[in-house]
Amino acid sequence: MDKKVTIGERMSRKGIVFSWIYLSVFGLLTAVGFFNIFHLYTNLPLINNYIFSFFIYILTMLFLTPIIGSYETLEFTMQSVNYYHAKGFLNQLVEVFRILKNKKAIPNTSMKANQILKVNLSYITQFAGWAQKGYRLKMTFLMHDGSVFTIFPTSINQIEKGDYEQALQLLEQQHIEIVDKYNLRSVLSTNSYQFQEYIESLEKEKIK
Repeated sequence: MDKKVTIGERMSRKGIVFSWIYLSVFGLLTAVGFFNIFHLYTNLPLINNYIFSFFIYILTMLFLTPIIGSYETLEFTMQSVNYYHAKGFLNQLVEVFRILKNKKAIPNTSMKANQILKVNLSYITQFAGWAQKGYRLKMTFLMHDGSVFTIFPTSINQIEKGDYEQALQLLEQQHIEIVDKYNLRSVLSTNSYQFQEYIESLEKEKIK
């Protein structure tokens, strides 16, 4: 059986149903809010208020549904490394319907293992709300033909599961060199907090 390690989680049909139930609460609240506005500030017949509010609900759900299809997944196998992602309103909406139809996902980028020369591990700095500073893992794939592919995995919580280290070991089994200038692998099997703390210590060393 072909060994496979997946970084990131894909949405399932069951997950979509639960997400729709969750999002429908926001849709209903929006519809009720507009119904009250129509009822208080217009002279429209009551049935029209219901119809307009229903359309508001449908529009709200159409606007929120693509959020369900937003994902990023990196899949490592003995034969290849596959990158899946759905970005942009239309792509995310199409992805939701693909999952519902149970059609096979097609990777946006697929790299044959025997075409990968080495993988370089590094990191980037990012800022969240209220100027909160954090760090993200950066994986750069250098191919035998000289091309380069870079990804910044978002599922950093999978460090605790050891998935990153398993993926790197899988690459090494295919004789792919892992370049780890910052010794990040030492914390890729711990947890996200230690990962952040370790890189913070690296940044402080640079200032000295």
